[in-house]
Amino acid sequence: MFEKVVTKLWQGRFVSVREYEVEQAIAKGGLIVHYDKKAMLVSRDQLQGLIQNLSADTPIHKSKTGGKDYRLIDIPWKRKEPDTTNQEELFNG
Repeated sequence: MFEKVVTKLWQGRFVSVREYEVEQAIAKGGLIVHYDKKAMLVSRDQLQGLIQNLSADTPIHKSKTGGKDYRLIDIPWKRKEPDTTNQEELFNG
């Protein structure tokens, strides 16, 4: 899994990920995004759908460090829900 840490959300509800990061995440089996001590999992299938749905109109951003130019892909932020099964109750019950 490819992991990415973000410090802010676009419009308060989207994680912006660079196109080449999404491609790396697809190759590694998925994406884990960390934000505000929470995590969101994005599957390989979801990432492939995002890449396929990129519009030709999506602007290309120039790297400020001379690296690879990129397009941004916005993913709605949905944190991973905590595991609701409490195994400790099974042992103490």
